[in-house]
Amino acid sequence: MEMKSISHKLWKYNRYRYIMMYHDKPWLPPPFILLSHIYQLIRHLCQHHYHTENDQDEGDVGLKLYLSDDELRKLHDFEEKCVETYFHEKDESLHSSDSERIRATTLRTEEMFLHLKEVNEKVFYIKDSLISLDSQLGHLQDLSALTVDTLKVISAVDTLQVEEALIQDQKTLSCKKMPS
Repeated sequence: MEMKSISHKLWKYNRYRYIMMYHDKPWLPPPFILLSHIYQLIRHLCQHHYHTENDQDEGDVGLKLYLSDDELRKLHDFEEKCVETYFHEKDESLHSSDSERIRATTLRTEEMFLHLKEVNEKVFYIKDSLISLDSQLGHLQDLSALTVDTLKVISAVDTLQVEEALIQDQKTLSCKKMPS
């Protein structure tokens, strides 16, 4: 609570300082500042002369350091309206930002769902392909085993034929070696 009051006083001080700095700042660029100062001097002299003739502040539209009770009440009412409007807009932006975050989260969730659905379809396609490849590989293994068995039989038949041919050759040679 004490921190809030200190903060509020500091805010008021800074607000007053910025207003006074803006009010006292010359409105012409640096080479023409002299003209601005001359204008302010003439204005001050005219206002001072006007105030001495008429003691009423009705024509004064400049910066006022001291306000009457009615002007102070109007100023406080204006500031309260501004603060209420500010907080109302801030609450609306907060609620709209919440709904915006919910909407964005919903969109991201839907995108993730579609992406996961695609990934799931790809996984099933790959699984089906792997099952098909596995069955084809099993079929190829069966065929290679059959080919090996066939080659063994062929080689056995060839070996048998070679042995028969060798035996035949040996018989022929032994028949030729024997004198008749």
